Amino acid sequence: MPSRRDFLTGVAAAGFSAIAGCSGYLDRTNGTVFRKTVSVAHPTNDRGPVWVSAAILSLGGDGKSVIAQYDPEYAAVNGGAGELSVSAEQEEVMAQRFTDVEYIAGVMPGEGESGPIREAHRTDFNDMHVGGSATVGEYSTDDGGYFRLHGADSPQQPLTIKETTQFDLDDWF
Repeated sequence: MPSRRDFLTGVAAAGFSAIAGCSGYLDRTNGTVFRKTVSVAHPTNDRGPVWVSAAILSLGGDGKSVIAQYDPEYAAVNGGAGELSVSAEQEEVMAQRFTDVEYIAGVMPGEGESGPIREAHRTDFNDMHVGGSATVGEYSTDDGGYFRLHGADSPQQPLTIKETTQFDLDDWF
C-alpha cells in the first residue's frame, strides 16, 4: 500500500502537469496589431529558397494610418479597415508557386513596448486587423513560434491610408 507521502507526491505531480497543460491561458498577450506580413519562399536552382514579402500592412507611427504594399494575386487589402487577408484560393496559388508561405503578425501590448512577432495560421491571420486589438497566446512547434488567436477587434475608427503600393511579384524573379 502506498504511503501518504507517495500519494501526495503523485497528486502534486498530476496537478502541476494539468496546470502546465493550461499555460496557454497564462501567456496571453493583449495589444494592438501593428503589422501583418505574408512571406513566401521562392525556389532557386543553386541555393536554398529566397524569402520575399508578398504583402505587408503596417500601422503608422501615429497609430491612425497604414502603409500597404502587396501583390493582389496573393493578398487583398482594405487599408482603412486594417485588413490584409489571403483567401483559400490565393493560398492554393501560393502553395503551388512557392516552397513555403508564412503569415506573420506583430502585437504590441502597450504604447512604446515591443511585442511578439509570430507566425499565425491563415484563418487567425485574416481575423486580425492592423490598428485593432488582438488577444493571442504564443506556442512553439518544431517549425517555430506561432500565435493562437483568442479574440480580435477591428480598429475603433477608420484608418487613414498613407501609402498603397501594388506590385507584381513575378517581376522580381
